[in-house]
Order: sequence, then C-alpha cells, then structure tokens
Amino acid sequence: IGDGQIRGVQAGLHATDDLGLSHFEIRDTVVREHNNVRTDKVAMCLDFQQNESWDGYLASLPSKVRSQIKKSQRNELEFKIGGMPLIRAFYRVFAHNMRDLGTPVYSRRLFESILEVLPERAHVVVGYQRGTPVCGAFLLKNGTNWEIPWASTLRSVNRIGANMSMYAFVLQTIIERGATQFDFGRSTVDAATFKFKKQWGAKPVQLYWYYSGAAQTKALTTESPKFKLAIRTWQHLPVPLTRLMGPGLVKNLP
Repeated sequence: IGDGQIRGVQAGLHATDDLGLSHFEIRDTVVREHNNVRTDKVAMCLDFQQNESWDGYLASLPSKVRSQIKKSQRNELEFKIGGMPLIRAFYRVFAHNMRDLGTPVYSRRLFESILEVLPERAHVVVGYQRGTPVCGAFLLKNGTNWEIPWASTLRSVNRIGANMSMYAFVLQTIIERGATQFDFGRSTVDAATFKFKKQWGAKPVQLYWYYSGAAQTKALTTESPKFKLAIRTWQHLPVPLTRLMGPGLVKNLP
C-alpha cells in the first residue's frame, strides 16, 4: 500500500462527521495506530508444497481428517465444476442456506456478473444427490492463488458429510490445476468455521477492522441484540420471499 493510500485511509478514519456518516469502517491486514479496532477476525489460508500432489496433501492431514474425507466420499455425491450453466443450481443451494443462517442473500445477478467479467478466473462447483443440487461453492483464481468467497451446503445433507466431500473435491481440483495457495475465507477465531478450515491445514492471517470516531464495534456485529432478533425472524421466512427481499437489504448490512 502506497503513502497516498495510507493518507487516504487515515483521512477516512477521521472524516466521519464531515461526511455525515454514522461510522466509517476499514478492513485491512495491516497494523495501524488506531484506538477503535476489531481483531476477532482472521483469514484462513492454506499454502501448498511446491509441485504438491493430491495424494501428498492427503498424507499431510491428520488421520482423523483423512478418515472423515473417505467416509464422506461414500455418499456418492456427483460434483461438477464449470461456469454459467451451473449458476442456477449453485444459487438455489446458496439462497436456501442463507435463509437458514438468517442472512439476506445476494442477487443471482451478482454471481452471473462475476462470471461474465472474469470468465477465466471464476468457477462454480455444485454437488448433486440423485440429480438434486445439495451443496455448492463459488471459486476465484488469481494466478496460482485460489479463494472460496462463497460456499453453502443444505442442512439436510450435513449428516452424510457433504461439506467434507465438497471441500475435498475443490482442493483436489485446484491442486491438480497447479494451486500454490487456497484462501478458505474469513472466520471468527475459534468459531466452528475456524475449526473446520484449520483441520485442512489452513493457518490464520490476522485481520484488522478499524472504525471511525466513537463507533461501537459490537453494535455493528451479529452479536448485537437487534441483529440477533432480525436473524431469528429471517430464518422463519419462506425461501422465495428471502430471494426477493434479500438483495435490497444485504447492501445495507455491515
């Protein structure tokens, strides 16, 4: 990050009142001298050995994880990786899972636009159980680095380890395509998602979320009472309704 960008960040953190904003948030990987900062989030990144093979990577995992992978692969899910033809199936799973989590969903058009703009870098993975999509992931590639910004699994297939078999498919695919790093995405330290990603060998990279003025960071998280109530309410709405309302609401959430 250049000096000009640093000055821009510093100016933003001190210009909340001038801009008429309730708060100003900057998410970064850099330590700065600032009093109002959250450090409960990390990015979980997995670095592969040079010329890594799938078998070599598997051998590096704890025996318990290898056993879970083998057990999950007996579920006979069929996985496909591709682009636009898979987006409808992916979004069907994604929207349903977001409702179950109590989170407004992005529009399907967002994912279609990413595929249109980045046709060589964006990939969709969908897992099918007897022809019905039950899990899915959206992947982005930058050189030999891959990341998974969105992934979802229907709760109905949690018992057969669909999530384990999907991530095994994703990791095997990108290793065979020459990946050197895989970013599992952001997690709260010691949360269930953190532990899930850690078992694959991912290491935490500290994230710093800076807030302007006297903004109360806790009030901007899902831990606040108003967000907890909204989450519980959203979880009881019909999925078609959440797909209709979600895109207009999600852009206003932190």
